[in-house]
Amino acid sequence: MNGTQLLGQDHRVILAEGFRDGFQRLHASLRRDSTRERPPFEAYGRRRDGTEFYGEVACALLEWDAGVFITASVRATLHREADAGLREAMSLLSATLESTADGILVVDTDGQIEGVNDQFVKMWGIPRDLLATHDDEAVMGFVLAQLSDPVQFADKVHELYAHPLAESNDVLKFTDGRTFERYSRPQKVADKVVGRVWSFRDVTPRLAAQEQAKRAMADLAEQAEQLKALAFQDPLTGLANRKLFNDQLAEALRSDLGHPVDVLLLDLDDFKEVNDILGHHAGDEMLTEVARRLRSCVRPNDTVARLGGDEFVVLLTAAENPESVAARIVESLNVPCGSTAPCCGPASAW
Repeated sequence: MNGTQLLGQDHRVILAEGFRDGFQRLHASLRRDSTRERPPFEAYGRRRDGTEFYGEVACALLEWDAGVFITASVRATLHREADAGLREAMSLLSATLESTADGILVVDTDGQIEGVNDQFVKMWGIPRDLLATHDDEAVMGFVLAQLSDPVQFADKVHELYAHPLAESNDVLKFTDGRTFERYSRPQKVADKVVGRVWSFRDVTPRLAAQEQAKRAMADLAEQAEQLKALAFQDPLTGLANRKLFNDQLAEALRSDLGHPVDVLLLDLDDFKEVNDILGHHAGDEMLTEVARRLRSCVRPNDTVARLGGDEFVVLLTAAENPESVAARIVESLNVPCGSTAPCCGPASAW
């Protein structure tokens, strides 16, 4: 029935069986005290086709010259389900935003703050009373004061507001050494941009861990080089040791280039007397000086090795005149070592 057809009908036709007495009870209550407001009561209504719906009925007394009437409004409560669903969705969204480790800021198309989560406030250290003022310029000033490059921050904000559909991510450096990653994307409703969502992530611990790992890897690489040097290097003179010399000699002999290979062996005259008279420290200094002189007498690609004690060996590859190299070595070692004692001359050289 439409409104015209309802005129003159018994009011109970719009209610389902079992709920029609509600009008009578409410009417009697209103007649006893019309000043007290009565809350709506829930009932099943009946449509024109006989189907029923769940709703609520609100009543009030209306006094006219013709008498006292009761007015009633019947409303389906489907909106309650929608409201409950909306509240549940908003609760879930709020819980999600508060549980994330990222700081979230939502602004409208004019850049005015629409909402933030607690993590955003915590990350930026923004006082709650400052947020409560809704003074967005003051909040922005508080944020910019913490950044190493506030101009870059503001320029990016203005750039994105000029291009509402753009997405962005960059890195923010703080004056206190912290580092944030900043992400931004448009907020849309039915394909219409209604604002922008900013997400901030504190990556300071991650970067610190990466830097620590990088330093650890560098230390390990350095230690590996040191171990390698110890394996192939004489610790006193820094020359190649016996193992490295043997490896390089074998490689030179296996070469298919046909270059001549010359080996010069030498030890030092009366070196034992240096140790006995001047001490092992003086002997070590002399061996180090001998090593320096031997290296200065050969090419960079030639090998100078200390076999042990005062025994040295020089490996020459593709030398045009190995005899002149040997003569240069003998001449170099005959020069006195310092002002107190001469360098021991070579006992032999081939």
